[in-house]
Amino acid sequence: GPDSSSMVPGGSSGLPGGQLIEADDQTYWQVQYVVRRNSGLIYTPLKSTTLESESFVPLNATPVVETINDQWERHIFNEPCTPETEDQCFSRVRVEVP
Repeated sequence: GPDSSSMVPGGSSGLPGGQLIEADDQTYWQVQYVVRRNSGLIYTPLKSTTLESESFVPLNATPVVETINDQWERHIFNEPCTPETEDQCFSRVRVEVP
């Protein structure tokens, strides 16, 4: 069957993964997912504090792109967040054909 597990940080397969991380005295909502290189698809990571469809907005962070091999790369987004006001975070990745 299909792989329905979330990707672990630094992984190379699975559904997009999200987690809170601390770096440089700042808290970030980190989202990681794999992308097929040169596919022509448009990947847009989205974040929300609820699961309501209309509440998801694009992440503003600039991605870090890591090459996995000649076909795949990992995209990592570190979006600043404030856990005191954002006590829940949910992510998804919208994939579109141009």
